Amino acid sequence: MRFNLLISLSGSLCFFYLHLITFALVINRFNFPGWSQGEIWVMLFTFQVFTYLCFYLFWRGLVHTPRDIRSGTFDVILSKPVNSRFLSLIRNGSAHNWISALLSIIYLILSVSRYHLDVTPVGVILFVVFLLFSLWLFHCFSSLLITLNFKYGFLPGTSAAAFEIQEVFKYPAGIFSTRSLWIWLLVIPFSLLTTLPASALLLKPLSANLLIFYVFILAFFTFAADQAWNSSLRHYSSASS
Repeated sequence: MRFNLLISLSGSLCFFYLHLITFALVINRFNFPGWSQGEIWVMLFTFQVFTYLCFYLFWRGLVHTPRDIRSGTFDVILSKPVNSRFLSLIRNGSAHNWISALLSIIYLILSVSRYHLDVTPVGVILFVVFLLFSLWLFHCFSSLLITLNFKYGFLPGTSAAAFEIQEVFKYPAGIFSTRSLWIWLLVIPFSLLTTLPASALLLKPLSANLLIFYVFILAFFTFAADQAWNSSLRHYSSASS
């Protein structure tokens, strides 16, 4: 058990520092309008915290739920007096992801100290609040993908789909100064998942359009995930009866 944890932690740390190296190269080559070098490092470590928490909270559920649906063991989850969506998709993950998330928080604090950034208790509280909102949004989006397994059968690719776009999480949403519909639909919503917590921590002003858009996607995905899950459960019940 300890050996497996050590191997998993080693792999996780390799990816952790690979992100740091590649991001340092990007920072040295490009400028991010409205963000100083110290602030952009805070953005990166916010991305690290968010990503590893997503892995810790959701990865195991996203992997096992499609298998449970295929095998019929999802009936066990339905028999319990707990919300089936939360019970199936929010499962504690591997300890190495939790350790990596804590390491990311340490690096975030060190970045704030190194670059002498002003962080207030209000900023910390807002950071936690928006981080929780973003984790909820990620859960809603990934659960929408999982519901496809109820209708179309076992689709293993849906487990990792939400994580495969994580590169978008690294960069501030405000740098995408475009009116392209595809950018607004496919890039900015996911970039906001980390931009808002990082901006809140630093008390950086964010455009009203981005804030309104964040509230909209929060409401939309919350409603859509709930409706899709309930509809899928009815489909599953009829298929297993």
